[in-house]
Amino acid sequence: MTNQVSPFEPSTFGDRALPMFRLANEVRPTGRFSIPPLWAWGVLASLVCSPGRALAEGSWSDQVVDLSAAGRIARNPAAAVDASGNVTVIWGLDHANENTILQGNRFSTGWSGAIDIDGTGSNWQPRAVAEPAGAVIAVWESKTGEQWAVRTARFSNGGWSSPISLSAPGLDARSPAVAVDGSGNVTVVWQRGSTIQSARSIGGSWEKVVDLGDAGTATASPQVAADANGNVTAVWERGGDGGVTIQSARFSEGHWAAPAEISVPGKDARRPNVATDSNGNVTVVWELAGAADRIVQSARFRAGAWTAPIDLSDAGAQAGKAQVAVDGTGNVTAVWGAKVGSDLIIQSARFGNEGWSRPVDIGVAGKLETWGERGLPSPKVASDRAGTATVVWERVDDRGVSVQSARYASASWGAATRLAEAGPASASPQVVADDAGNVTAVWLNSGIVQSKRGGDAPQPRTYTITMAKSGEGTVTSSPEGIDCGTVCNAAFEEGSYVFLFAKPGSGQVIGGWSGDCGQWIGPPKASCMLTMKANKTVSVSFRPASANTKTLQLIKKGKGTGTVNSEPAGLSCREDCRTTLASFEKGARVTLTAAAGEGSRFKGWSGACSGKKTTCVLKMGQSKRVGAIFDTYPRN
Repeated sequence: MTNQVSPFEPSTFGDRALPMFRLANEVRPTGRFSIPPLWAWGVLASLVCSPGRALAEGSWSDQVVDLSAAGRIARNPAAAVDASGNVTVIWGLDHANENTILQGNRFSTGWSGAIDIDGTGSNWQPRAVAEPAGAVIAVWESKTGEQWAVRTARFSNGGWSSPISLSAPGLDARSPAVAVDGSGNVTVVWQRGSTIQSARSIGGSWEKVVDLGDAGTATASPQVAADANGNVTAVWERGGDGGVTIQSARFSEGHWAAPAEISVPGKDARRPNVATDSNGNVTVVWELAGAADRIVQSARFRAGAWTAPIDLSDAGAQAGKAQVAVDGTGNVTAVWGAKVGSDLIIQSARFGNEGWSRPVDIGVAGKLETWGERGLPSPKVASDRAGTATVVWERVDDRGVSVQSARYASASWGAATRLAEAGPASASPQVVADDAGNVTAVWLNSGIVQSKRGGDAPQPRTYTITMAKSGEGTVTSSPEGIDCGTVCNAAFEEGSYVFLFAKPGSGQVIGGWSGDCGQWIGPPKASCMLTMKANKTVSVSFRPASANTKTLQLIKKGKGTGTVNSEPAGLSCREDCRTTLASFEKGARVTLTAAAGEGSRFKGWSGACSGKKTTCVLKMGQSKRVGAIFDTYPRN
């Protein structure tokens, strides 16, 4: 079949002058107050709410957020977004004994903080999908002992379920993919031995595993997509003596149909990717290796049948690692990496009412000499309901590896935007888009999962409070977000004021605050106010109630800066703290240690402590007050 193309889109990258994405530089005022308790009104009367940053339309935030912790290597991030715009990111994290635990992080009004999902075995290649009602299904391959299995867990009602295995033991099960239909029914496909298998979750219950087809001698690479009406399309590689073909099986009206070949036999077709629109039309893309070139091809399922394959990339080039996405009106965006001369570029073709467009260059991935052994670039694409498509990819140049993005809107591609500065190791970018046009990109940077947000809807900049507690008691926040006990991390808008309230358990008292809450304690020693201009770390301790408990108050004085901490723990006053309190058992020996900040010196103690040594030992026979004096060095 002749490759039919249409000229309805620009055919060159250089003809587009105005970028559709730009770094945000607008500041918009936002109001952010929840009603505090009555005691705080005197404090609030003196406060002025500062404006928070929000994204301009069609822009990326200037905030890159670390989703995983530093010091351990994260791998293979994956993302999913629900209809309300909540984003879930999951990844593997290197752990002890050569295991890789599975972790996740959630974005609602801000990022919640990383939590463990599966700490058993070694967990790789996670995938995630969000149900229409907001629950999230994660699947991954997990190795325990010498065997690989496909496992799954579900996020709902604020927490993850215990992981379960979908595949049967006996043979390795790997390379899972997952999709959800309009009713929330979930389909997972994977390769077990040389067989493609599937399991479906209906109403939250998993049905029995079924065999879809034979993968032959190929690596399989199963993928799956589901439409709003419950129809499911699975695709995979099938290898044999005559080459590798792309096969597909369709689930409709309650059963799986027999597999069908959708690529040309006798060739090597690899790396299929699939997407479906709301009307059930399916688009599959893959790469086809020839004697002298590698091209991207596509076939579509419509009106109950598969079309013949069509070439999307230009003949004579090296093109592959194609991805595909469909927007709310059925327009299809395919993207892939290509080698043109010594340049590695990102290309795209679009399918609309007039068929497939010619391929266009949308960005640069680097030169062959700097790209090294990475092979072709592997771009990822996401489309929103209104028709905007966002692509992310790696760029490698003399400065290192950076994450790039380009956006299709208003019938043209915008100029490429750098999401993350070039560094030694940025890799594996992924992207998701919600119905409102908000976009979330995630990637790896030197083993840390990072994220940046962008899109058409305004996005507030946020900072996170990380809460820790010891002893029996809870800490809550106003505005809502922290409820520790259970939820000890929450994000709040930049510039907002957050009140933390400590409530001791039965028979307990507050021992003291530390971290960023060393700076301000409100009566009756049960609260702390934070101004969200940076990420905050807070600790509070609870102790058994006792008539013998005594209070130690610290007041910092002078023009210099410094910190004061206690042993045993309980009192902590950081550089920006002016006063703090802590409770200790009557008769306890408490050692206070002062440390001057940069450009400052410790001048001495006052009150219950005296002298100029940096340590002071107190015996808590009664409540005490101590002053710590820090001064600046005199000018020459």
